[in-house]
Amino acid sequence: MKKLITLTLFLVSFYGFSQIQEVLLYNDWYLVKLEMKDGSKLFMKENNYDKDKVYTIRKDYYVSRDMSNYYRNLENFKVKYKLNKNKMVTHEETSLTIEKLTRDSLILSQNILGNEDKDLERYYFVPVSRKINAEVEKYKNADTLVASNIITPIFNNTFFRRTIRDMESKKDYQKNPIKNYRFNGYIYLNTKEKTINTILLDYNPEYTNEINQKLKYINNYKNWNINNLEKYSVIKIPFVFISYYQKKEKTESWGEIFTLYSVNYDDVFFQDKVSYTQLVTGNEYFGEAMKYYQNKNFPKAIEYFKKSYTENYRNLDAYYNYAELNYSTGHKEEACKTWDFLKKEGQKSAEKDYQLKCLGN
Repeated sequence: MKKLITLTLFLVSFYGFSQIQEVLLYNDWYLVKLEMKDGSKLFMKENNYDKDKVYTIRKDYYVSRDMSNYYRNLENFKVKYKLNKNKMVTHEETSLTIEKLTRDSLILSQNILGNEDKDLERYYFVPVSRKINAEVEKYKNADTLVASNIITPIFNNTFFRRTIRDMESKKDYQKNPIKNYRFNGYIYLNTKEKTINTILLDYNPEYTNEINQKLKYINNYKNWNINNLEKYSVIKIPFVFISYYQKKEKTESWGEIFTLYSVNYDDVFFQDKVSYTQLVTGNEYFGEAMKYYQNKNFPKAIEYFKKSYTENYRNLDAYYNYAELNYSTGHKEEACKTWDFLKKEGQKSAEKDYQLKCLGN
């Protein structure tokens, strides 16, 4: 059972999309806002989900990456597309619709065959150059620059590595797992004397030797490309370093993360609250609910839709189907309770259902 959703009309500036100015499209675009295609908020996502994204769009391909990687060569991450009127077609079943395009703004929305608007995303962009110019203006007369992902020296980062693998009976876990430790602080680059001084804010003295080995590389001035920022006497860079190893029921993961522009560990390495096991189990419950629904065993279908979103709280379809099925079987109070929850989480379709079916508006 898929919930039918009334499509939200979105006003655009192309007057029929007979033709777009392609030259305006081919630019580097900075993501300033992300929502679902029906106007809903992203459902139960972390605050830093898809934060600081850049889309580099060229004539026949685009590259999506974090702003922190903007100055790096990422040729291997190209997504090819063909421009068909106002659509960037990437596959016979997927494309991006150009809803608005000017020199100063771009709005794109996803199209995936079979997906509803509540499950598709809309992206709002401004040119990267506009973000860079605003940051440069902020430090126009400053002697010290506090680096950000917009204006920054480039570090020759050899630390970053992440590995995850599903465990099978024939595989062994790591015999000598990577140590779990972390530290953060500020890096001070003196561009006049070409020296570096690092001040630590948080660290475990038990791992002093490991930390010093990392700092030896970080404090090597030759490992930094100042990128025409010599006009600043000092460049201050917040950073976080995390070495981690995790073993769960069915997965094993390990790696090292060195990230700039924040001293907050949660900004760079947050733990997903939904585990791999919960995702699998939640999907299994959803499949069972669909079977019960098709066999017209509605009480069991309701039970398993609830089990699905209880196991995986991000399973939006489980909430919607649970509410709709409760309503259609006479359990209006429970349906309205669910729609009210979704409405408060920024879901536009649930807001309409609540107004119409619960308030009679």
